[in-house]
Amino acid sequence: MEEHLHLTSTIVVGGIDAHSNTHHVAALDSSGRRLGSQEFPASTRGYQDALDWLGRFGVIDKIGIESTGSYAAGITRFLLARGVEVVEVNQPHPHLRARRGKDDAIDA
Repeated sequence: MEEHLHLTSTIVVGGIDAHSNTHHVAALDSSGRRLGSQEFPASTRGYQDALDWLGRFGVIDKIGIESTGSYAAGITRFLLARGVEVVEVNQPHPHLRARRGKDDAIDA
């Protein structure tokens, strides 16, 4: 009798808070639970490392990036060239940011 294994993959949504020298990347599951977060250099090698790191959590559905221009332009182009869906995310309202404080992991 042949036995079939049914493997389920976690659907991963990434989030990136971009800065001039580094990008903070967060991995979430489809329920919004944070699977992990890590900082990567803002370089082609760093972009690949971030994509590989996200892929270790499961199947990447899409990646949200705060303001895809300026600091995030390079990683946005990199991800789009590799067929990753990129969603531009607006910055939180200034009052929320003031109450919550600056936190790269939360921003990502």
